[in-house]
Amino acid sequence: MQVVRYGILAILCVFFLGTILGGEGSVKSNPSKKIVPENYVDTLRSKIEVGLDKNSLILLIDSLLSNEYIDPDLVVLLNKKINEEYGADWPVDTNPYPAHNLYKSWNTLLPHPYKNDICKSDSEVTYCLTDHYMGCGYVHPFEGVVTSRFGWRDGKHHNGIDIDLIRGDTVVSAFRGVVRLAKWTGGYGRTIVIRHHNGLETIYAHLYKFLVKPGDFVDPGQPIARGGNSGASRGSHLHFETRFKGKAINPEALIDFKKFQLQSDSIVLRKTRSGFVAFQPGTLFHKIKGGDYLYKIANQYGVSVNDICKWNGIKRNTILIAGKELKVSR
Repeated sequence: MQVVRYGILAILCVFFLGTILGGEGSVKSNPSKKIVPENYVDTLRSKIEVGLDKNSLILLIDSLLSNEYIDPDLVVLLNKKINEEYGADWPVDTNPYPAHNLYKSWNTLLPHPYKNDICKSDSEVTYCLTDHYMGCGYVHPFEGVVTSRFGWRDGKHHNGIDIDLIRGDTVVSAFRGVVRLAKWTGGYGRTIVIRHHNGLETIYAHLYKFLVKPGDFVDPGQPIARGGNSGASRGSHLHFETRFKGKAINPEALIDFKKFQLQSDSIVLRKTRSGFVAFQPGTLFHKIKGGDYLYKIANQYGVSVNDICKWNGIKRNTILIAGKELKVSR
């Protein structure tokens, strides 16, 4: 009998210790509504009805989740508040064309229809080039050898990249967008201009045959043309340009033409007197001082004069102006 008495006592001790310490094997009672005092619920209810900003609402939900019991009426009130404040449908882009808020126009006749005042208030901005969540990636327009780069060539500025191809090779869209122009345009020959949702426009020139028309939606990698030798061209190749608000930017600031991929998923565009310079986030710049010259600056940063000229779209004999900045890294 004494053994039984001690056994029962031991079981009761284990039970109460397990309940107090919350250890494994403890028996838990059903949660009581008294865990959340009634006055606490009333206070929360009055706060919600008066109104909470988004951060306060998040903090309130976090504090409630730490309780074992939440008053059902409070849950209903929270759901109602969240739906009223944040439950509206995602805003629909009602613009008729991509980046219409930047351009305010849609020209299907001219490759460069924009006036200079379209970018007079711009300074510096970072743009995303891809959106993998929405399937907006990048595909190289044609995987060929670069035969001519962006910059000065034969006394004239070459505004794009030339990629070698054979007549009839398939040219694809680099990004998702809408075809703005598909027609013969002077020296470009047969030309396609695609405007993309971030405001960039890509140009594909000297084509042989169109596979799209103005107004067509295109995805990255979608065939848009057959390469050729139309217009002012000395041999079959793709002339590829990247522009923002009509101003040419160096495609190699965005794209690695050896690896056929983007340099990164974003690009910084800085307004200059004549257009925009594009560079990767974190790029180094040198502020020109009196007595600076290209060879001295190149040595200072461990790069070549040719690199500085290429990155800045200048020539070796370009006059350096004190106070201006030069890009000194890729």
